[in-house]
Amino acid sequence: MRKHSYSSFHDPRQLDVADFPAVRRSLKTQSQPDAESIIDHVPGEPNVDLSQPSVYGFLSSEFHTPVLDELHPHLREILAIEDISLHLVWHRSRINIKPMPLFLLNYDFWAKPVFDRSIALGFMLTYALLVRHRLDFFLAREAHLFPEDLDWTQRSKLIAHFHHVQDDEVAERYRYGQPRLSRLNWAVRIFRPASAFKTKWFYIVPHWSVLLYLARALTPLIFSFASLSLVLSSMQVILAISGDELGIVDGLKATKAIFWLFSVIVLVFSTSMWMLLFGSPMCGFVWQLSWGQKHRERTLTKVNTPHRTGNTAKV
Repeated sequence: MRKHSYSSFHDPRQLDVADFPAVRRSLKTQSQPDAESIIDHVPGEPNVDLSQPSVYGFLSSEFHTPVLDELHPHLREILAIEDISLHLVWHRSRINIKPMPLFLLNYDFWAKPVFDRSIALGFMLTYALLVRHRLDFFLAREAHLFPEDLDWTQRSKLIAHFHHVQDDEVAERYRYGQPRLSRLNWAVRIFRPASAFKTKWFYIVPHWSVLLYLARALTPLIFSFASLSLVLSSMQVILAISGDELGIVDGLKATKAIFWLFSVIVLVFSTSMWMLLFGSPMCGFVWQLSWGQKHRERTLTKVNTPHRTGNTAKV
């Protein structure tokens, strides 16, 4: 089988079986088949004849995924990032993946390591598990996760050394797969790790957007208030009926007391939710403003200070 360049594999639809010598030889030997080699069904499927409707139906049942095709716009999007703390962390419809660094593809860098080997092994193991097939490699190339001059063969030979790495050989972070950002935020708030010095409330300090916050918060709140309004309306109908008409005067008094208490709880809950809804953005705005004022002088000092190297030129 002759060697193909990466450009010939860039689009799998451009591949032709006639490009492969082994396949061509097979086609030549089968150009004049004998009677025993002729079959009237799909190879390996004796119940499927070679008529076009049968073959089409068989292939559709084997490979067609209409639900996933329709859900494709809503599936996770690969986002290339350089922050290693966000590698494989996903949130909503996005998963963050750090591109493959060039120095990890250098043999000399592995031969004389000057870093924690377990961290590098764990990082390479994630790529060994994520990119297993040729199509995975093409998708990773489109997302700029691999260097442009790295082809499928080179990548396969390199990653083959990391398929048998065990959990005890990698850093603790890489013993887990794809953590969710929202759960990491709650883990930081509960366990308060010492290394989370930037903030004790978030794994990664979020970029606040008031409009996005209101859009996400209003939908469940409106649904809750609509449901509570329906319940309160039903309670009003029950209380509007006289107890004498129902013959349960004593029971109706207890019901009125319960309904009154429930109505007070609903009012307190509604007021608290609306105050929280509009108070949180205001608190976030004040916090950002105070943080900016505290770090303003430090930022200006870094900008105005010229970069100095170890050697200074004499004039």
